[in-house]
Amino acid sequence: MSAARKKAFYKDNHRLSDRKDALVEFYNKQRPCYAIGYDTPDNYYRRFMRGEMVGKDTFSQRVLTEMPKFVQNKKEASEEQSEKTALKNDKRRVIGQMTECESS
Repeated sequence: MSAARKKAFYKDNHRLSDRKDALVEFYNKQRPCYAIGYDTPDNYYRRFMRGEMVGKDTFSQRVLTEMPKFVQNKKEASEEQSEKTALKNDKRRVIGQMTECESS
């Protein structure tokens, strides 16, 4: 690699690093975040360290299971859909039987 190409490479790399740093600064100091109540991560951290934020006990009451919660929910939804389909089929069968009885 020539000296000119090395210089250009390092210049571009430095420019890229500066842009990354600016993006991280924007993300942490200016961009409000939905997950923390539309506060900025920097401000949220400062408030937490000053004791203004109450820590939440979100995991002590959690019950761990073999099957993840999203899989359980999907399975329950599938079972509910199967039940609805079975009820529709039963209703159609009953209506069909009533129609046969009326026509005979």
